[in-house]
Amino acid sequence: MDNEADQDKQEQVVSLTQPSPAYEGNALHWRNVSADIADDENCSVFVTGLSPNIGYYDLMQQLRFGRIVQTHINAPSGYYHTAAAKIVFWDRASAERFMGAVRSRQFAFVGYRIRATWNRVKVAPQDPADVTSSRVIRVHGPHEIVNEEAICAFLWDHFYFDLEEILVIEKSTSSCTLEIRFGSFWFQSENAFRFLREEHPDRESITVAWAYDPCNFPEA
Repeated sequence: MDNEADQDKQEQVVSLTQPSPAYEGNALHWRNVSADIADDENCSVFVTGLSPNIGYYDLMQQLRFGRIVQTHINAPSGYYHTAAAKIVFWDRASAERFMGAVRSRQFAFVGYRIRATWNRVKVAPQDPADVTSSRVIRVHGPHEIVNEEAICAFLWDHFYFDLEEILVIEKSTSSCTLEIRFGSFWFQSENAFRFLREEHPDRESITVAWAYDPCNFPEA
């Protein structure tokens, strides 16, 4: 089965079983519609053949090709016994590095044959002048406010998100700094950044900042 046909069939199976977490109730939202760009500007890829039990931590640990805009893992369903993933990179160069790594089998999971194709729902490169926005944020404040349980509870009340991991960067008797690594910048870290700064009941006591995406290519 060729990659395009595989993408078509696996996406059809997934669409019958689960909505995209980026959907937000509007199929015409510009982020859910293919961009009017040339094929060689597309920054979105579709990956098949992943471990059926793959999680966001497992996926992100293997992505060291450039800053991530969005990821979404499709669990096995119907005909498919392996997982698939949509990955949107910040720029075309990062996406091309990833595609090259798949071809050379540098992006690999033992026991699985990974394939990748350019996603038919095209995504344009992000603003190259934006060097701070990221799928990763840091939150600092009093430890009774800034802790994993409390912050996640607040965020879950406002929107859906996927997590790679949450790290405790600093902790004292009075304060804590968390680094939250989301699966996506779109709709996830950007929402967290906004809601924590604008709607958290203790927003005057906490600081929120963008943090470095470890998926970024070292020479980027």
